[in-house]
Amino acid sequence: LRLLQRVQPVTEPQTTKLSYYRIADNFLAFWLTVMEKHRPAIDQGLGKSVLNVVVQEFDDFMGKRWEDALRNHIVGMVRRGEIAENVVAVGEYWNRQVGPRQDPCQLDVVAIAGRSKKVALIGEAKWAKKYDGGRMLKGITTKASMAKLNLIEKPTWVLCARDEVTNLPEDCLSITAHNIFA
Repeated sequence: LRLLQRVQPVTEPQTTKLSYYRIADNFLAFWLTVMEKHRPAIDQGLGKSVLNVVVQEFDDFMGKRWEDALRNHIVGMVRRGEIAENVVAVGEYWNRQVGPRQDPCQLDVVAIAGRSKKVALIGEAKWAKKYDGGRMLKGITTKASMAKLNLIEKPTWVLCARDEVTNLPEDCLSITAHNIFA
């Protein structure tokens, strides 16, 4: 039924044990992770007072889903030939030692290219209306260095926020909700 999705680092082979499972459908995931725990209160008629908590939890929930939206957008851009050549895979990345939530080197989107499988694109997605591009670029370049990724000579750096990436560094691609959902 494809209710669950196996997620693994994009740099790992299909047979890796380094993976986790998550609920694939966004609506079902939201219902089971956010709404279900509040159902008893809603059934008691406390829906209005629970609403503010649900709105706050929605922002927490959207972080990973926003990263998914960026990865899907990058796949579409690669398919249309707009960025990065010879891409063979797009996904997220984390180190072997720890899981994706605990890893200081976790990267939201990584595209690997060619037979050498070098990293051609690295991106970060923030579920914030505005985010400082210089700060974001510094963070992902540090993470890429710590992870010792095998980069092409001039990788594409992608910075993503809901409405605007401010202080956008040169040679960085800025993506917003307008780009993703247009």
